Amino acid sequence: MKRILSILMAVLLIASLAAACATNRDDPATTEETDAPAQNVAIHTPAGVEGDDPADDNDGEGPRRGGTLVFSPTSEGSGPVGLPWAIGWGDVAVPGPFNQALIAEWMDGTINHVLAISHEVDVENRHITFQLRPNVIFHDHSPFNAEVVVWNFGRIAEHSAWPTGLLDVVALDDMTVRFYWETIENSTLGRHSQSFTSMVAYETYGIDWLRDNPIGTGPFTMVSYVRGAYAFYERWEHYWDEGRPYLDAVHMIFLSDPLVQSLGLQQSADGEGRIDVVATHTQEITIQFFQMGYNIMIVANQCIALWLPIDDPANPLYNPLVRQAISMAVDRELIAETLGAGVKIPSLQFVPPGFRGRVDDPTFGAPAYNPERARELMAEAGFPDGFSTNLYPQPGRVSDAATVAIHSMLSEIGIDAEIVIMDMAGHTQMRREIGWSGIVIDMYGAWIHVEDSLRGSFVFGHDQEGVHPERLSIPPSPELRRLVDAAFFFGDNTQQIIDTAAYILAPENLWMIPMWNQGIMNILHPRVAGMDLPSIGLPFDRMWLREGL
Repeated sequence: MKRILSILMAVLLIASLAAACATNRDDPATTEETDAPAQNVAIHTPAGVEGDDPADDNDGEGPRRGGTLVFSPTSEGSGPVGLPWAIGWGDVAVPGPFNQALIAEWMDGTINHVLAISHEVDVENRHITFQLRPNVIFHDHSPFNAEVVVWNFGRIAEHSAWPTGLLDVVALDDMTVRFYWETIENSTLGRHSQSFTSMVAYETYGIDWLRDNPIGTGPFTMVSYVRGAYAFYERWEHYWDEGRPYLDAVHMIFLSDPLVQSLGLQQSADGEGRIDVVATHTQEITIQFFQMGYNIMIVANQCIALWLPIDDPANPLYNPLVRQAISMAVDRELIAETLGAGVKIPSLQFVPPGFRGRVDDPTFGAPAYNPERARELMAEAGFPDGFSTNLYPQPGRVSDAATVAIHSMLSEIGIDAEIVIMDMAGHTQMRREIGWSGIVIDMYGAWIHVEDSLRGSFVFGHDQEGVHPERLSIPPSPELRRLVDAAFFFGDNTQQIIDTAAYILAPENLWMIPMWNQGIMNILHPRVAGMDLPSIGLPFDRMWLREGL
């Protein structure tokens, strides 16, 4: 109890810290996610609140139809929503109800067929063949077939660029399409997650019309869109998945003010300004509604970690014993319990739960909390009285409270770490172009295929002219390069990922010290039902609203 109170008292320092640095910080509520979201999805249901299993919700009557779901996403984006080949990661919310791809990929690499019904991988001949779903039509009633798939990928090549390594796309017959690749690895299948638009609409009305008049195959059609304000969608009566969607409409509103979102979430179903779902990065509002009995869907693909430089042997942080001591100094469980309230998942591993390469053994990973041993290690390393350094929290990803808690715990083993607040541009420049000599509290973003994440974080850019490395002060060793490269093939590469993680987290290395998992959070009013746990974001075709809430 004493340690919990000390952490809570330390958090009171945040107000003065924020006031001193107010001109140099990003607002966590408005900082956009820039990494592709992976599908580590969990529904957190408060005690005493009924779960979201559709089979248990309607007394055997089946899902209810009707109602309008009101959704406030994290960001609107700015791209031409009607051109699927021009949609960036920041634009994915608006096309969600109407766009679809051949496949969707779950967090463990499992393939969910959407506009395709099957696929066949030929590694030797380097091609992947898809059998398309029959009787699918676009919202303009034009057909979806192999010709349309080939045509859409032609527009991708014309207006942007094909996915890396794609050589050709060929229609074998009306409902069969084949993709030829330079090489086929586990992540190659995910590159077929491109959505499609109507070839007929493009040829009839032109590209400029299609920019703002999207034509997809999804469960909803866009009726109106006022940029910066809202988008409204109606149920598509000719959707290929018979009986779905259950909702009559989706109303997407773009709000950046957490207070307005909070008020909307607390409205009744017929209340003015009501919101049913809010997507947020802000832990404070998430914790508030979790404690009020709302459900929280967490896409926990982010691992917050301490990143220690290894490019200067004179730096105390270069010493492996010091790095071990730092890992043992931080009480991850306490931070998660005191400051996380269910939205921080303490971890000694950087591979998130549910991803390929996550080890079930709870002792696997970085050294666990042991402050007594940490102080002994500091003395063995030659720093019995500690040393001074800097602590750099990533803006928008790491809360002030968590930063202060880590600072307090490091001070208990003699490390006086001055908290340095930077804006996102400055933090990125330090990480990629200048380097750092202190401790960076930063995010490891897990993509679906962990080998891609490992290459991006530790290898990519270090020896490529004109390309900035992601972690300049952590140059990869030859052994790390070998381990990462060994994981790139088509098949079960779980052991290769585990081997690479074990190397990075080995006591003599420990260049990254995992703290906890977090990610994009959706706050769901209890009236929202039909959540599909493995899905990316909201499964609009499966959701409905309970009555009377």
